[in-house]
Amino acid sequence: MIPHHSCRLLSVVIFLSAATLSMAQRPVRPDAFPPVDEPLPATKSLQMASSPADMADWQHYPTYECYVEMMQQYAQQFPLLCRLDTIGTSVEGRLLLCLAISGTSTPVVDKREVFYSSTIHGDELVGFHLMLHLIDTLLHAYGTSDHITSILNNTTVYINPLSNPDGTYHGSNNTVQFSRRYNAHGIDLNRNYPDPFATTAKSIEPENAAMIEYVTRHHFRLAANLHSGSEVMNYPWDSFTSWQQAHPHADWWEEVCRRFVDTCRITRPTLFTDVIPSGYIAGGDWYVISGGRQDYMNYYHDILELTMELSSTKKLPSEQLPLYWAGERQALLNFINEVHLLPADDVSLDASADVIWRVYPNPTRGTVTIETPEGQWQADLTHRAAGIYLLPIGNRWVRVVKL
Repeated sequence: MIPHHSCRLLSVVIFLSAATLSMAQRPVRPDAFPPVDEPLPATKSLQMASSPADMADWQHYPTYECYVEMMQQYAQQFPLLCRLDTIGTSVEGRLLLCLAISGTSTPVVDKREVFYSSTIHGDELVGFHLMLHLIDTLLHAYGTSDHITSILNNTTVYINPLSNPDGTYHGSNNTVQFSRRYNAHGIDLNRNYPDPFATTAKSIEPENAAMIEYVTRHHFRLAANLHSGSEVMNYPWDSFTSWQQAHPHADWWEEVCRRFVDTCRITRPTLFTDVIPSGYIAGGDWYVISGGRQDYMNYYHDILELTMELSSTKKLPSEQLPLYWAGERQALLNFINEVHLLPADDVSLDASADVIWRVYPNPTRGTVTIETPEGQWQADLTHRAAGIYLLPIGNRWVRVVKL
């Protein structure tokens, strides 16, 4: 079984650097992209699956009951690899579910924790589907894929595919056709988190209150909040432009985002081009918001969380879902391993230090030989998909790029 953790690490660096900005210095411009519900064209196909078997081709969205059954089925089928948590319930009583997934070769207490959470905006459905596909891939490939086995043997991955079920299943549990951005109270949950830089307290919605309590009981080091409607990696802060207050780890965030975007573009060069050519941006430089989740997580919980906008279309036609999985699968897997080189770990780039060697870019198609103070090591990438990998080599981690 995978136990809960209660320890937390507070970040003095983040707290002090953010608190130095006065209210008078905060940007006054509102959301540059006002939240709107995307109209559903009559021609768009949103095929629904009423059972896990119907999801086998990954060209359907699950009904609410199918989604819950899938999560329960994974926990029952892979009891040694995962545990199903109920984070809480929504306004209308739907479940907020999370699967904690970890390999069996290393004690879970020794592993770093990564948290994926999706669809805080109920009509942004691409991340919801991608996270279900990611769960399925991690569980079924453990023990057969060297890459995925290594990920789970070194990391515990928590995946909450749907954090606003009332928005996604607005009007009916049997279709996502009427999904909307807001929860059942008509509140934008990504403007409803406690804002560390605001003077007015918010009334926190049940979904967010449950999420806050769940996060407090764990020790997540790295997290991503998945959206759709644009294609861009959005890193903190959301509350300021970068010239007003840069995140203390902005350089690290840009490296992480660049690796994610570059990996996606190996298979689909046009991904992440609709907002900015690089494919990544500081949140406030795109548009400033108050009460966003990523600023709350970074400031109050010392969780390095960013926002992934993974599709220009909020509700993809169901037949296009496999295309986005193919384009983003490898990057989603590789992001998990970023937890093994957090900014606080990067104490030295000296080759003799027991830290990760940065070898990006270092393109290879087959076997690469890596020399460390402990000796020579070979990593065979022949059967791996193109992407940017973080591989355990001896007592350190090494980044290797396969094009």
